[in-house]
Amino acid sequence: MRAVRRRRDSAALLLAGLACAAGLRATRVTLIRHGQTEWNLLGRFQGCQDSPLTARGVEQARATRACVARLRPSAVYTSDLLRARRTAELLCPDGVPLRVDGRLRERNFGMFEGRTTAEMRELHPAEFELMRNGGRDYALPGGGESKADVLDRLVPFMHELAERHAGDDVVVVSHGATLNVLLKWALHVPIDRPCNWEQHNLGCSTLVRRGDGWKVRTICNVAHLDEAGLSDDDE
Repeated sequence: MRAVRRRRDSAALLLAGLACAAGLRATRVTLIRHGQTEWNLLGRFQGCQDSPLTARGVEQARATRACVARLRPSAVYTSDLLRARRTAELLCPDGVPLRVDGRLRERNFGMFEGRTTAEMRELHPAEFELMRNGGRDYALPGGGESKADVLDRLVPFMHELAERHAGDDVVVVSHGATLNVLLKWALHVPIDRPCNWEQHNLGCSTLVRRGDGWKVRTICNVAHLDEAGLSDDDE
């Protein structure tokens, strides 16, 4: 009886150790910006409007598929906007769940959407300056969002992701301004601070979580696109 009890105790300790090890395994989230679009080429603010992927954007997504497959993600999440959804469909490995979440959509740029930077500077110089330097709570005219509004929808999403996919690899396909807010949050820097990185199409950033906090491992890695001659710098 004692031998049986010892074996049971040993088995229980082994299971407890395995559970503990699983709990310590990092949760890794790879953040990916959508592929190049027609409006990207024209320099137009897209926001919550949509523009189709260019042929190059499709190639960029396909070139990223192998990188995503190597991660063996438990799920791929995407913004509900068409350019992100199409990118996610192209890079999502077979058999991996693809989940659409509206909280990942681009910042609503209000009256700026569909216009170029040059047009906004000429037609609405005061609003353009406020967009750049108006602080985290400045909401763009015409139903636009502030950076704080964007963060308010992203933080609950990240908390849910951490609980649902603890210890897993997950891929998130979203948009430039949205991903910049998320990266600044993870870096613990003010979200209205200017970026000192470039948010390329299909650039891959990595967040890692052990315990309660997120840490940034990489920002906008485009090595896979450089190899294929498909990075934004190669145009």
